[in-house]
Amino acid sequence: MSANHDLDILYAECPQLKEKAIVDFINGMEVNDDLIRVREEVNTGFISRVWQDLTGDSHTRQQQIDKNMEAGLHAVSDWLQVLQSNQVKSDLAITTVSQKLIETRQGLMRLQAHHKDLKVQVDGLMIYVEQLDGKFSDLKNKLYQVDAGRLATQQMDAVYDKWQVGKLDEYPLLVRLYLVLDEMYWGDFGTYCRQYEVNTDEIQRLIDQVKNKAIIQMKEDMKSMNMETERVFTWQQEIGSSLQKLNADRKQALTFLTNYGEQEKIPMPWIFHRYLTVESGEELVVDSLPYILDANNAVEHMIQSFRSRYEYEQR
Repeated sequence: MSANHDLDILYAECPQLKEKAIVDFINGMEVNDDLIRVREEVNTGFISRVWQDLTGDSHTRQQQIDKNMEAGLHAVSDWLQVLQSNQVKSDLAITTVSQKLIETRQGLMRLQAHHKDLKVQVDGLMIYVEQLDGKFSDLKNKLYQVDAGRLATQQMDAVYDKWQVGKLDEYPLLVRLYLVLDEMYWGDFGTYCRQYEVNTDEIQRLIDQVKNKAIIQMKEDMKSMNMETERVFTWQQEIGSSLQKLNADRKQALTFLTNYGEQEKIPMPWIFHRYLTVESGEELVVDSLPYILDANNAVEHMIQSFRSRYEYEQR
């Protein structure tokens, strides 16, 4: 099975991977007076694979870990081309891109002023920046013009359909819940909740619907897993054993998608991340969640994790 086929499977299960990879890459870019580079800590092997897939780079060269100005310009060229060829949809990505485009334009102008020999390269990149600035300005405006509530509802239904037909069955029960809510967080549902906070009654109805659908599906999954739906379950046993059965790609993808915050504030993704990264033989102490859960309070805890995550990201 090819590496690209493996990534296609992950994209089908977790379509937010591409958007988060773009955001993480852009957040790792630094634009200084004489240097444009990508911080080395963003260059994990898995993210590099996703990034190479987005850029179409089949060479062994990973993301530019830029040691000089020339390589920095190549890195900027790479991510500008990715933005040009990929349809970025999440408002989280659009906002990050728009801010970085402003910073990049300013950095390129400073480079041009200080290094006349780079004028041709910089002029070419500036054309890209101007084109993309217009594109993403239009996308930002479109966020306020589309029928956001309808799109949010459509995404919610589509994501739950994916869960219901078993496309997330490879993952532990609570991880399925997380991936469903995370996909909505990055998609039209999340956009609607973040951009239209004035419609509090409608948003609350949608959130209640999300919770109810999640509880129903969790109970269905518990039946198929021979769990008693009216009783609590010891989630740590199920998580600990099931995560280790995932293939390497799924482990890496989930590690990437759960890299948020602190145990006390965002316990659910923190716990998944720690189970995936804990050293062999190291005891994992979890005191931020009850030892046993049922479908109802599992959903409540997960929803609260996403609320806390949003507050964390706004700081």
